[in-house]
This record gives sequence, structure tokens and C-alpha cells, in this order.
Amino acid sequence: MWFLQERNRHAPISGPMLAKFFYKEITKKDDFVAKKDGYNVLKVVMA
Repeated sequence: MWFLQERNRHAPISGPMLAKFFYKEITKKDDFVAKKDGYNVLKVVMA
């Protein structure tokens, strides 16, 4: 998985990076725009 590969490389992973990854995995879309309040992530999880 992408997350484990990046962690093994000791690459820093931010919250928005993680949110974009999961958004793309769940929706199969690449139109995610990170917001400070996390609304996009919550919207996907609640849908």
C-alpha cells in the first residue's frame, strides 16, 4: 500500500496528502481539494 511504502522511506505524510489518497481510493476521482476544516473528507465518509 502507498502509505506503508512512504512510511518505510521515512517520507513525511501530511493530513491533506492522506485525505487525497483515501478520497481517490474511495471515489475513483482525482478532483480532491484539501481544506483546513476537513469538510471534504467528512463529506466522503458520510456519503
